[in-house]
Amino acid sequence: MPKIKILFIALEFKYWAQARHWSYCVQLGFEEGFRENGVECFTVPSMWLPRIKEICSGKKFDQVWVEIVNNKIDESLFEWLVEIAPIRVGLIGESLEYAREDYEIYPVLKERRSFVEKRFKYLTHIVAIDENDADRINKNNVPLKAMWLPSAVPKRFILEKTPCTSPKKYGAFIGDIYYPRSIWLNSPELKGLLVKQTSLDDYTPYPYLFNALHFFTQLFIKCRLPAAKHTLLIIYLPCLRYIRIHLFKLWLKSLQKNIAVVNLPSLVKAYPGRVVEGMAAGRIVISWNIPNRPHNERLFTDGKEILLYSNDDRQQLAEHIRSVITDPDLADTIVSNARNKILQFHTMEKRVNQILEWIEKGESAEYT
Repeated sequence: MPKIKILFIALEFKYWAQARHWSYCVQLGFEEGFRENGVECFTVPSMWLPRIKEICSGKKFDQVWVEIVNNKIDESLFEWLVEIAPIRVGLIGESLEYAREDYEIYPVLKERRSFVEKRFKYLTHIVAIDENDADRINKNNVPLKAMWLPSAVPKRFILEKTPCTSPKKYGAFIGDIYYPRSIWLNSPELKGLLVKQTSLDDYTPYPYLFNALHFFTQLFIKCRLPAAKHTLLIIYLPCLRYIRIHLFKLWLKSLQKNIAVVNLPSLVKAYPGRVVEGMAAGRIVISWNIPNRPHNERLFTDGKEILLYSNDDRQQLAEHIRSVITDPDLADTIVSNARNKILQFHTMEKRVNQILEWIEKGESAEYT
């Protein structure tokens, strides 16, 4: 049976300061899932969109997978995607609807849903991280099909046992600080318990290599030099993979620095990558219990594979951190249970298989 041919337009950024917030797992990590499932994948990072028609000249694909919230794709390019592949999968890694107070603080979010929905007419399938978005799309956008897709991690990054290190006795948040996360990090209830963990990549040359790679890539593309068509992409991709993988390994080591990984309230109403990545790194994960997302809540059992706190209860978060510090046996048990759960249900290899099965057969995936 011939391999499925997929054009994967991977979201990428010019500078590491922005790119670091887009996890390897929802970016080039998809390639690991494609390989495991026998897919013939042709990857074009979004930096190369100005030359993608030349790069793919004469090629046809069975499917196109493309992130549709942050990728800068104009209407003519979407029309071209319709021509080269009968199945077009849009990846949505953000929530499309927000609370009123979120819109007041971040007015730019008011336009996100309408902006993304204008792209639906060019797609056949949607994969969304927010279960409510997937449900709404299925109800209101027939014949477009939508699937909820929780975060996952490539299985080779899941540690077989808890790392033999002496972590600091803090719950650590590592990620972007925006309101209301700054309030949590500075609250008196969490003083001496919750810290902002920086990533180890700050002390390595990899961010500079990332920026340099994209500086010269952008220069070649803008100058329209002959090497910018395809041969340079062949050189660029291994370099990008090498840098991204090493930066991801440093991210995982950063998650191991403290006794617990804390997931603070977020604009995205789903577990972000740091939840499954913290579990993969051998650390107990303490997360806010995302309201009105029952499927997400069932992914991991509170007290068995994760510790949950209410989204406005800083005292409960403090109690969870104290319990992890004072009861290492509890922490080890939860870490072990979480590792087993993600190995069984939450690898990138499993996720890609679930998407392919859903596209082919229309069967809903099971995540628990």
